[in-house]
Amino acid sequence: TCTDDDDYVYASPYNAPAPYKAFEIGQINSSRNGNFGKFLDAGTGTTSLRWLASLFDSNNEDVSIGSYTAITADEEMQRRVSEEAQELDISNKGQIIIGNWVDGVKLNTGELNFNTRKKKNAKNILLYEGDSPEQFDTILVDYLIGAVDKFSPYFQDVIFHRLNVHLRPGGRMLILGMEPIADEANGVAEIASEMKHVRDACQLLAGERPYREYPLSWIERSLARVDGLTVVKRKIYPYKWTYEKIVQQIDLGRSRLDLVPSEELKVTMAKVLDELDAKSLRIMKGLKGEAFTSGFNYVVIVEKEKEQLQTE
Repeated sequence: TCTDDDDYVYASPYNAPAPYKAFEIGQINSSRNGNFGKFLDAGTGTTSLRWLASLFDSNNEDVSIGSYTAITADEEMQRRVSEEAQELDISNKGQIIIGNWVDGVKLNTGELNFNTRKKKNAKNILLYEGDSPEQFDTILVDYLIGAVDKFSPYFQDVIFHRLNVHLRPGGRMLILGMEPIADEANGVAEIASEMKHVRDACQLLAGERPYREYPLSWIERSLARVDGLTVVKRKIYPYKWTYEKIVQQIDLGRSRLDLVPSEELKVTMAKVLDELDAKSLRIMKGLKGEAFTSGFNYVVIVEKEKEQLQTE
């Protein structure tokens, strides 16, 4: 049951996107009084880091944060986020590290297994040194599930178990994701489906794995299998497509063409992308507001039960 007041008047110098505002309002209206405490950005990027930086802003009186750890499996993303942290003046308030959440999971069973840290010369397991894991008051899962298929495929079914190890009792997991673009659609939304197919084809031809988003229903089923976690809020945000958003994804396909081994395929796919670009522009110009709504982003706020005191 949601008790958060969506009509809360939010005052902040940072114009946070609506999903992040929902996280803040949820924190303000909870017993935490707006404090996110020790914060883990489990799949960081420049957008989530900018929001994280705003939580340190002394002018933002409604919310606060203690320290942060930001994780990415992508070395280029680590470089970009580290540069962003310097510009935002928060590099001394936390750490940005390379890591993959498949670390510490037995691949044949999906069970969590941290015993390898005791073996001689074994590498340290991500955020798990000594006899216990490092734990956080808040874990942000920002489009992380969609990225898992690219960086650690076939591991999605245990990702929440793996993250739960690092969530303190009474802590919160903040999940932001995107409902998958439909494989087929009617009307103008068909252009988004077509874009997805062509974009992913370019990545596959370049030898890369595309991102794979998961629906809200899958997220909730997965969370239900993790003992001690309870969904306290869910909200959807209808997605507004513009020509700029579609061409951004078309450009992602274009950026992979140099990696396609066949010159003939490169030429063919470049032509397909150009035709799709022109088609999407033509469609958008014919729409009211030059945009249409299809699909949605979603927010899920999850709380971990507090430890029960032992009584004799």
